[in-house]
Amino acid sequence: MNWQLIKQIIESYRWRVYGVAFFILIIFAIVDYVVPASQSVYEMYDEIEKGRVQIANVEDWQTQKVILLKHIKNLRSEVDTIMFNQSQERHVSDIVGLFDKYAREEKLKITSIKPESMVDIKHAFELPMRVNLKGGYHGISRFINHLEETGLIIKVKGVQIYSDKLMAKNIEAELNLGFFYLKNHK
Repeated sequence: MNWQLIKQIIESYRWRVYGVAFFILIIFAIVDYVVPASQSVYEMYDEIEKGRVQIANVEDWQTQKVILLKHIKNLRSEVDTIMFNQSQERHVSDIVGLFDKYAREEKLKITSIKPESMVDIKHAFELPMRVNLKGGYHGISRFINHLEETGLIIKVKGVQIYSDKLMAKNIEAELNLGFFYLKNHK
């Protein structure tokens, strides 16, 4: 083998060989050191951003608290509305049941019952009702007395008595009543 020739070829291409070797070393350095280091820097930057978001959330807690309190108030209002509607239906049927029971006991005829919309008062609900009855004067007064003895909170707003004759046995009466139910807020 001609070592002289090989030596001459290496001498003439030496800078190219050094350049390729240096380029390969730079590639290995980038792959082994720069890429992992940049990945690590990226992960640290991501953690810093997460921390900034958490700090911003903590700094914004007053606003979030106000929003949550408004949401809670709206939910309570919705629950109150649902309870209000359910209680109105339940109370009307309970009261009509009482009317029927006491009218039978006093031999009265109920000609009409007109419940009105429940009214929301500060700490209670009022269920106004108009009841028209036919029967004797004493039976009507005992009917009212029975209602007052139920333990319900009742306001007799008015009693209208109608009769064609001065001493008629059967008279008509219109009772304007208000039934009150306390709210159950804790």
